[in-house]
Amino acid sequence: MRKAVFTLAAAVLVAAGLAGPSRAANPPAPQTLINLDFSKAADQGMVMLDGSGSAAFTNGRLELVDGGGSETGVAFIKTPFQVSDYLASFDFEAKPNPGDDNPADCLFFIAQTAGLGYYGAGGGAGGYARTDTSALPDPTTPQGGGFPGYSYAIEFNSWNDQGLPDDAGGRYTVALDLNSVRSKIGITPCNFFGVGVLHADVWVTPAQLTMKLTKPGGTTPFFTFTSPPWLVNYFDAPKPLYFGFTASTGGAYQIADVLNFKLQSPAPTAGQ
Repeated sequence: MRKAVFTLAAAVLVAAGLAGPSRAANPPAPQTLINLDFSKAADQGMVMLDGSGSAAFTNGRLELVDGGGSETGVAFIKTPFQVSDYLASFDFEAKPNPGDDNPADCLFFIAQTAGLGYYGAGGGAGGYARTDTSALPDPTTPQGGGFPGYSYAIEFNSWNDQGLPDDAGGRYTVALDLNSVRSKIGITPCNFFGVGVLHADVWVTPAQLTMKLTKPGGTTPFFTFTSPPWLVNYFDAPKPLYFGFTASTGGAYQIADVLNFKLQSPAPTAGQ
């Protein structure tokens, strides 16, 4: 009788989908939502350029700032995506003007819900924050007023005053910013500047953001950045996300290019 009871219970569990591998153990296969190569005219047409006028498609790249002073380059994909579990990948290069040893200011990868036509101020605000002092965004001023509402960004900083003290790693840093403020969460030294084209993979789940950087032709990341655990479910986006990039210069200059962008959801596991 006991064997019959166990057999019946197992049959009920299987019929209810409660026995065997769970959905969590077999997540859906990742789908490519968008895959842009900025050397192609058709892909360029899927991006809105904005800012002070420096953003352009040049030599097969999306060039956000071209080494001039007081530039703010802005570029966002025109189509938003309702995703909180994804992998965003892109190749980028940040470098100085020839012979310049005092570059500035920064390059941002941004996810935001405000929409097209919004961006932050220039200089130390990087095209992401409202002002150099990181005031709150202004919904009545879409140009230079930041991104009202929900947003987050990975900043690649190249200006000494926005980085770490020299004895703690110097000017080239990576950090996480939230809600159009340069909050510099987890600021960490990173040798991304003037080293050629790098590949970035940004894995996002509702609970965490992780970015890994690899060098051309490499498979092992040389840098990994992970959001802190106290940002519980912050990345569970409340609305469709607009993905894009900003960069800036002020009285010191740099060149910042992005070569491509790919978005997959749900995020593939390592090795896929």
